[in-house]
Amino acid sequence: MPTSHGAIANEGELVTVCGMNSVHIPLEWEAPKIEQDDLFCSVMQAHQNKMIWVHCAMNVRVSCFIFLYNIQYCNYSEKDAEVLMTNIWQPNQVWSDFIEQVKAKFQHRLSLK
Repeated sequence: MPTSHGAIANEGELVTVCGMNSVHIPLEWEAPKIEQDDLFCSVMQAHQNKMIWVHCAMNVRVSCFIFLYNIQYCNYSEKDAEVLMTNIWQPNQVWSDFIEQVKAKFQHRLSLK
């Protein structure tokens, strides 16, 4: 978020000047939403087979989104995807709950197929 500690005020502009696209998904640390995972996955799917740089201020939140993306779209086993995430961060209760909510939604989608 622009108000986050260490935020670069003109980050999107700097990225664009370097010839890259910038997609900002605003996210409150203590209140991640399933819709944000949907948006993240949509952006990732729209750019599949391209080099993508994904980051957040401390790379902990993004590790959860990458974990979820890997199990939803990249055929990673949950165990393998979890190892990648937990090498960066062990999610706190807020983020563990968020992960479980997204996984439940994903499992529901699979059961409808």
